[in-house]
Amino acid sequence: MLTADASTTVVILKRLRTGNTTNAVDCLESKLDGNLIILKPFLVDPHEFKRNPSNIKVLQMVRDYRTQFPHKSRFLDFDKAVAKTFDILNEQ
Repeated sequence: MLTADASTTVVILKRLRTGNTTNAVDCLESKLDGNLIILKPFLVDPHEFKRNPSNIKVLQMVRDYRTQFPHKSRFLDFDKAVAKTFDILNEQ
């Protein structure tokens, strides 16, 4: 996992350093999608996720960001999974 993250970071940094900001932003948006999709198991039991207040704070920050800057991936299933992840914030 660390190597994949480091690899993605290097790709993004190279794109930024060459002025290719559009592709760098696309890479970061895809990385954010992946981070949200990993939270899918918490949809079954959001109470575990909510035990740590910083989890909620970060997820709210991401939701606010995506509200301000909507993003669609190349994969409809990803977009649905990402949208569903925000349901954790609505669970009691």
